[in-house]
Amino acid sequence: NGIGPKKTIQAGLDITPIYRTCYVAPGIYSEQIRMPGGVTLAGAGAEATIIDGGNQRGNIVTILDCNGAPTVVRGFTIRNGSCYGDNAGIRIQNSSNVLIRNNVITANRADGIRVYSASARILNNTIAGNGRNGIMAHGTASLEAVNNIIADNVFMWPAGCEFGWGLYCTDWAVVSSSHNDVWGNNNNYWAETEGNCSTGAGDLSADPIFVDPLNDFHLREGSPCIDAGIYVGLKYHGEAPDMGAFEYRK
Repeated sequence: NGIGPKKTIQAGLDITPIYRTCYVAPGIYSEQIRMPGGVTLAGAGAEATIIDGGNQRGNIVTILDCNGAPTVVRGFTIRNGSCYGDNAGIRIQNSSNVLIRNNVITANRADGIRVYSASARILNNTIAGNGRNGIMAHGTASLEAVNNIIADNVFMWPAGCEFGWGLYCTDWAVVSSSHNDVWGNNNNYWAETEGNCSTGAGDLSADPIFVDPLNDFHLREGSPCIDAGIYVGLKYHGEAPDMGAFEYRK
């Protein structure tokens, strides 16, 4: 951001002015962070820049009361969030103009992304292998979810529990879903109360065919997610954008 390097992500964010970007070098960062409003947090790519919550109580990334200028998180793997209460890999609350893109959100013991009474765009992420829901929206949340892979989010508690949804909306939350692959969750879509969450245009429910479904979320040749996305202003390779955090390359 032109100010100089810091030892932790949070220390860098704390001195990043509004409308500026905090760039994070490759590495594993064991911390929980809170985003300031109007700042972009940019990793060096999800395969290279990892925020590890260490299964400690709390959200790994918190976006709270961020309104006005865009608040952006891109280019990270966000993993090992705790299973306590309503914790998540990313929690967005009472915020607007939020963009979450090109991240891998995995191995969180609760929700991958949890949104409460906030608006956000969730684009080209891989949200896989979390212990509860891929994306949970409640309150008056309003989300646009496009070009994501939301797979293998399976509730870790006893069999028969109703949780472990790919996209889960409650209260008055609305998720506009388009060109996502929602597959292999306990259940893929669920809406209750006045929530609105269902299959949208271009959505798939098919095995995304990862290189390694536990450790490497790049797509293999033959994946149904290749060229199955829609243009959202991001660079892509091939005939059309791919779903998920990584563009397929031969």
